[in-house]
Amino acid sequence: SAEFVLGTTPPTRAEDEPAYPPLLRMAMTGARFPLVVTSSLACVAAARAMRLPSVLLLTPWTDLTEVLLVAPEARPTYVATDMRDLLRHQPIVNCDARFWSCEEWIASVSVAGELRLHPGPMSALAAGARVMCAAAWNWPGSGLDVTTAVEQFMDLVSSVPSGRR
Repeated sequence: SAEFVLGTTPPTRAEDEPAYPPLLRMAMTGARFPLVVTSSLACVAAARAMRLPSVLLLTPWTDLTEVLLVAPEARPTYVATDMRDLLRHQPIVNCDARFWSCEEWIASVSVAGELRLHPGPMSALAAGARVMCAAAWNWPGSGLDVTTAVEQFMDLVSSVPSGRR
């Protein structure tokens, strides 16, 4: 088969190691272009350790603050707001010296280390998530404050009917 779908429950841990790597190894056997699609940062970290590209699917239960502040070795290759994003063209996030932009969404980080979000069209929520990730993940300092931007983004997400995201 040209496709393989693997579904799991949250990983069980033995000696603090996630159960994902064996499942991922089994799933990618014979795959030419594997892609891990998950809503779990633990699964993303396992994919990164195996040098597999991943898509982190943001769900209502995703802790966006955790995603923005996650260590480099646990960051996904792509971020999506729903499964339909997997079928859409994914525009590149442009970087200027001061801000990141994508589909009219803009994120920046103040000198004090506060992530700021300037919303674009509601039809491009995934672009909003991507610019926030790009800005947060490229911030060279420590102590990045993402609270206001996350609250703003989540308020926008909750205002859009789920069928129109």
